[in-house]
Amino acid sequence: MEPANAAKIDSHFDYIVQNMDTYSTLKNLLENRTLSSENHQRIGRITLSVDANQELLKVLKETPGAYEKFIDALNESKQFQLVQTLQTMSAPAPLSSPEAEEGQSPTEDPITTPLPSHEKKGILFMKELDISFK
Repeated sequence: MEPANAAKIDSHFDYIVQNMDTYSTLKNLLENRTLSSENHQRIGRITLSVDANQELLKVLKETPGAYEKFIDALNESKQFQLVQTLQTMSAPAPLSSPEAEEGQSPTEDPITTPLPSHEKKGILFMKELDISFK
C-alpha cells in the first residue's frame, strides 16, 4: 500500500478496528483477490474481531495497491461510514503545517486551551443569567 494511504488508515486506526465488520470485509477482500486464501483463513481464525481487524489492516498495509480494493470491499459490505471516514476526515495537522508555523499547536487540547475573547463573553453572559447545563 502506498505510504499516503497507509497514513490515512493509521490516522483512523482505532476507529476502523472498533467498527469494521470483519467477516464481510474479509469475504470481499478474498473475492476481489486482495487477500490470499491463507491470509483469509489465518485472520478468520482470530476470535476477537478487534484483533482480527488489527491483523487485517497490517496485512493490507503490506499489500501493494490494497487501499482502493479495501475501499471497494467496505463499499460492497455497506460500511459507508468507514469509507467516508477514510476519504473525508483528515488527520491532525503535522507540526510543519502552516497552522503550526503561525504559532497554533495542531494538537491543542480544548480543555486547557484558552477561549477566544468572543467565546468568553458568551460564558460570562450565561453566568450572569445563571444558566447551567446540568
